[in-house]
Amino acid sequence: MKNLPLIQPVASVSQGHSVLTSISFVILIQKEPDKNKIKPIILKPKFDPSKKPYPNNDKEEQIIIKGCEEEKSIDCLYSEINSFIKENINPKTKNKLKGKRFYLEISISDKGDFVGDDLKCSLEDYQKYFKKMFSKLSIKEPAKINGNNTKMTYSIPIEM
Repeated sequence: MKNLPLIQPVASVSQGHSVLTSISFVILIQKEPDKNKIKPIILKPKFDPSKKPYPNNDKEEQIIIKGCEEEKSIDCLYSEINSFIKENINPKTKNKLKGKRFYLEISISDKGDFVGDDLKCSLEDYQKYFKKMFSKLSIKEPAKINGNNTKMTYSIPIEM
């Protein structure tokens, strides 16, 4: 069906863990009279989607890693993690992954330590490789919610 809105999950935090939450929505379709077409009828949600985070009003602070001590943003975090991978990957593995896009899911404890057992890689054959690599990641501060240290999990897109 064409022209229907794209609906994506919303990342949120619950009890110190990243979770996917959903937002209530309704999509109605209506057949146009005397035509063999249907069209979406879009109902606006009752909340303001420009306010972030959606269902969670907690104040989140990202982990701080080397290179993001000043900027402290999620964009800096993702950029520095991509740089970290490109600086620490061996040439043979780099060539094998050239042109590939994949995702890493990493967790950082409330003490600011990399949680190796929680690492997931969309390229399963490289999970152990990235687990070893990320054990060297320099984490300056753990993530915080409302000023309290918390474990946080990130899903990071990587493009080689």
